[in-house]
Amino acid sequence: MPCDSIQLNTVEVGKMDPSLLRAALQHLGATGAGEYAGRVVFTLEGQRCSIQNGRITVPAGYEHLADQVKQSYSRQVVTYAARKNGWTVREVRPNVFQVAK
Repeated sequence: MPCDSIQLNTVEVGKMDPSLLRAALQHLGATGAGEYAGRVVFTLEGQRCSIQNGRITVPAGYEHLADQVKQSYSRQVVTYAARKNGWTVREVRPNVFQVAK
């Protein structure tokens, strides 16, 4: 493979709510987040990533970034649903939540 090529990996993430996705990216400390023609582009840990058509694309070797985005997005979904229903959310361990009415 030529030294000037870039390998990218794509991970299925499904349809995401734009406002929850923005909150998730902000929680992760992503920079430069913006939406261009239905494609969300952002920088995380110095790597350029994008989300389009239910797929997140990250540089090869940085697949953990896709996992971080999915986890942060899930956190936002749980928090949003709890608030909408008048419940409280407590994180008991990293990525483990307790929801109470």
